[in-house]
Amino acid sequence: MKKSKFLSFLAAFALIFAACNNVGDEPDGPGDGGGNGNGGNGTNKTVADMLAMPLPDKGAGTETFTVEAYVVGSYNFNHNPKFIIGTENAGVDQLLIADDPENTDTYKVVVLKLGDYKPALNLVNNPGNYKKKIVVTGTFEKYCGAAGLVDLTKVILDGKEVTAGAQNSDVDLTGDTTTPVTEINEDFSTVQSNKDIALKDWKLFAVKGDRNWQGKEFTDKESGTTNQYAQASAHNGKAEDYEYWLVTPPVNADGLKEKTLTFKTAQAYWQDTSSLKLFVLQNKDGKTTRTEITTAKLAGKDDKQYTFVESGNVDLSAYKGTIYIAWQYIAKGGASNSTTFQIDDVVVK
Repeated sequence: MKKSKFLSFLAAFALIFAACNNVGDEPDGPGDGGGNGNGGNGTNKTVADMLAMPLPDKGAGTETFTVEAYVVGSYNFNHNPKFIIGTENAGVDQLLIADDPENTDTYKVVVLKLGDYKPALNLVNNPGNYKKKIVVTGTFEKYCGAAGLVDLTKVILDGKEVTAGAQNSDVDLTGDTTTPVTEINEDFSTVQSNKDIALKDWKLFAVKGDRNWQGKEFTDKESGTTNQYAQASAHNGKAEDYEYWLVTPPVNADGLKEKTLTFKTAQAYWQDTSSLKLFVLQNKDGKTTRTEITTAKLAGKDDKQYTFVESGNVDLSAYKGTIYIAWQYIAKGGASNSTTFQIDDVVVK
């Protein structure tokens, strides 16, 4: 009997834990959003209205509300705390909204499940969305352990309607408020295999297509050693064209001791329709500018598949102020139309 009860408990616990992860819900929210008020009249609500209402369980919501609020943060399953005000350590799958753009209280927020609106709304790729006014329509229920809106049907951000599934029109870092660093040493050892890269202050931009840079790992059968890295591929991609970017945290170029960049790249299944390019990005005159770096060695057609090659020392001494290092991947979708590229051991110092 005790064993049976214990197994039942484990099964129930597993279901709860699985309720919110990178693609779903997380049970431990800052508050359950419960209450006894009716939250106002009709379908138009404030965040305060929804927090005062009885909260339907996950998957049990039946009422559709429209709320006008402000983007104040995001939910990041891989960070502690998971409810984050601001853009630092942001997650890509959810947003936090509040009645006040200056709100810092995670007990006064509603969580949005972004779904198909993720590319255009998430704060990882769109830090400039922070504190913008948002009008959003969705189903009211418990989500990530808090009051939430899911199954979004309409979003208006900063006065403009957002199209579901719309990609970022370009790489825009003008709204980034992350503190620049004076060194980077990233070996991708903490990435999740087959998941979009989610590293502190790194950014992904999907300009075309439905994919992005993902974490990957490979275990050598002879040595038993495992290596993690970042990978880009469009193999079997449903979109016709792909363009997506991997961008480092902001770097204080004036504070670099050696003013150099090094990294490794590998390639496989070479196709001339694909390319990997290296850029330095800077914010100037209200826009993000690009400078291509052609002095680095990037894995090419004649290099052995899945074998990392050194970039050599890339000189950064010509750059001043805040810069970003970025890798642009371009490819064709479909079966066997694209090169797979991998990046590892990025060092800026």
